Amino acid sequence: MARRPRQARSKKEVASVRPLTLTEQFDRGMRVIHKGREVAQVMRVPVMHPCKGHIEFISKRRRRPTPGISMDAKNAVFVFNENEKMPGVSVFFDRRPAYVPFKVLSPKNAAMLHVWNIWEGDYGSQDAWLVNSGMIVEEQEPGPDGRRRWLVRCSSGPNDEPNFDDLVFRMELAPLKPSADP
Repeated sequence: MARRPRQARSKKEVASVRPLTLTEQFDRGMRVIHKGREVAQVMRVPVMHPCKGHIEFISKRRRRPTPGISMDAKNAVFVFNENEKMPGVSVFFDRRPAYVPFKVLSPKNAAMLHVWNIWEGDYGSQDAWLVNSGMIVEEQEPGPDGRRRWLVRCSSGPNDEPNFDDLVFRMELAPLKPSADP
């Protein structure tokens, strides 16, 4: 007996069959929970005073796609390599030292540091916020000197299932001491 050809399913039917990707959940404004842990698309850190900080890459799960992070500071000046002022920067795990220092200077009202995970796509493109891209952000106990620390676990987008071991990094921010210069 001949089989009848399958009819194509509508997008609505497909969505009801498979779970939504992280990006589909973010796009719908949903609070995203994966295996009991909240997932962020962008890490947002309010910055009230000038501060210094660093990113420390800890591990990555696989060679490809090459994972990394992007950062920018809204309503503040972002400084890398002690004197390079820029609006933001992208840093890949394989192309930078494991420890990347930065400063956030001259924060104005509502200054905000944004951090999100990226990966190198096909043909060298920089991709973010696709399919199952997201971050689990664990804020750690602040230090007595006002130092703030986070452990961040990232899932790169091209995964069929979220995997928050694609990139793991630590970020730290500490207030800058006022200079003695007049």
